[in-house]
Amino acid sequence: MSASLRTLIQLRTELENNLQPTQGIKTGSTGNSTGSRPPLRIDVLDLIIETNTVVLRWYELARETAHMPPHTHPNIDKALAWIADYSLTTKALDKITDVLNDLTTRIQLAIGELERPLRLQLPCPYCGEKLRAYASTSLVWCTNPTCDCGAEDCKHKHKWKEDDWRRLGLLIQIDNRP
Repeated sequence: MSASLRTLIQLRTELENNLQPTQGIKTGSTGNSTGSRPPLRIDVLDLIIETNTVVLRWYELARETAHMPPHTHPNIDKALAWIADYSLTTKALDKITDVLNDLTTRIQLAIGELERPLRLQLPCPYCGEKLRAYASTSLVWCTNPTCDCGAEDCKHKHKWKEDDWRRLGLLIQIDNRP
């Protein structure tokens, strides 16, 4: 857990470095930058505020658990470091883990460390949910955690590599016949 919290400290710094856009607005057929750049990336600002709010809640929870008085205005990175060094109870850790993983992924997407999946308009041949894909890996998968193909050993994690796309296309066509 402490390694994940320390990673969040590094990601927060990177997130703040990505607050200002690096390119102007592209318009016209020439692709030239015209006009002024937006002053801030609103998506990044929103994520910074959300992260800070969550970290302060965790900090308050940890101090409460340790029977320590509340700290009025802690530095976010110092609060994260303190939480990482402090041994939290299992109950407190359970509350933090899922949120920590979600925040880490969202920050990595915002700063470009992770590829954002493409939302396909194709339905899963087994459950009808929309499929997702990563362009860089040529992997298509179903997002429904309860998707059931009917196989006895089905693990509900249906994925198709590029070699399987033809079969996937046939399954989708068969499923979508009038």
